[in-house]
Amino acid sequence: MDYKISDLSPHLFWDVDRNKISWNKDAPYIINGIVEYGVFSDFKIMLKIYSRELIVEIIKQLRYLTPKMHQFLSLFFNQDEMEFRCYEQRFLNRKHWIY
Repeated sequence: MDYKISDLSPHLFWDVDRNKISWNKDAPYIINGIVEYGVFSDFKIMLKIYSRELIVEIIKQLRYLTPKMHQFLSLFFNQDEMEFRCYEQRFLNRKHWIY
């Protein structure tokens, strides 16, 4: 089955013209949008469109993931959570307690 961008949740790409988004050219943007704001049906479409290797490569480079999504993705794709860029960023951006 061929999927169109319009098959994804409408709230994912509200800020751009959906007709100009390309599955291939905009893969990092699409994958980031799905893991950050998508629903499970969007996630399933992502898994059908993109290879597992490409998804893992892209999600490991994301600067931010919620702790819950970070853990889910590392378990789902069987990846060490410390290999994600967001894991490193979380510790670099720690704020000190002020008394």
